[in-house]
Amino acid sequence: MKRENSVCGNMKRRILTFIAIFIILSVQAGLVKTEDSTTQLSLNPDVIQIPLADLGETNFAVIAVRLNVSNVNRLKSFSLNFAYDMYVIEYLGFGKMDEWFYNTVGGWTGWYTQGELSKTFSGSATMFAYYFKVLHSGSTQIRLTDTRLWDESGNAIPHSVSGCTINVLTFEEWIDGEYVELSMKYDILLADYASIQSDYDDYRATHSYTNLEFDDILSQKDQYIDAYDSLVSEYNSLNATYSQYKQTHSYTDDEYDHLILENQRLTNELGRSSSLNYILIAVSVILLALTAYYARKKS
Repeated sequence: MKRENSVCGNMKRRILTFIAIFIILSVQAGLVKTEDSTTQLSLNPDVIQIPLADLGETNFAVIAVRLNVSNVNRLKSFSLNFAYDMYVIEYLGFGKMDEWFYNTVGGWTGWYTQGELSKTFSGSATMFAYYFKVLHSGSTQIRLTDTRLWDESGNAIPHSVSGCTINVLTFEEWIDGEYVELSMKYDILLADYASIQSDYDDYRATHSYTNLEFDDILSQKDQYIDAYDSLVSEYNSLNATYSQYKQTHSYTDDEYDHLILENQRLTNELGRSSSLNYILIAVSVILLALTAYYARKKS
């Protein structure tokens, strides 16, 4: 009897151990699957805050939220629904595929919340913009529900989802909020102004001497201008004198050349005249000698 109880106890312990191992492995498998599932569907922007405006019965305010997909691999089909406070907003039942996404996947068949892409898509992108009508003031979340993603083989793509928050404020709440935001911005600008004013005062104190020198130079501006005009006038006068000198010098060069030629001519003539004089003197000497000789011979 004791042996049977012992056998039964061992069997129970083995069964419990097996169940514990099975549970641990299942949890680990689930954790691994969650870690590997990086694909995400999200609505953006995360928070939308608008005032409730009375636009009449036929007109109403419309807000748009974008459906983004991140880190998806070979997305082919999709399906989703929205959950929100229908007192605050109302889904208008249509959307618009993002232009870049449309050009990338070549369009789709189906509806805005359920359809099949013409081509598979991998990566991250904005898929659609969805439009909601504003009904009353209040706050609500737009949650993504019943979301399904499939690849081209019909295999489900694991993913996480995140929605967005819509705050529809009364006009008074919106004005108060805008005033608070503007007041904060004003305080920041005021602090920046005080800092700039301090830097400016330091600059003026540092450069006051330079400012005085500049004012002194500025006061002498007319004197500098008069001196410049005087230098320009003198330059023009010297330039005119130089031009006249060039003309005179050119004429003098011509005269000099003429005088040189005349001097050469006179020198040549003088040389010929000197030769004739020498000849006349020689002839005269010879005649005098002959005259003297014949005079002695007669006597």
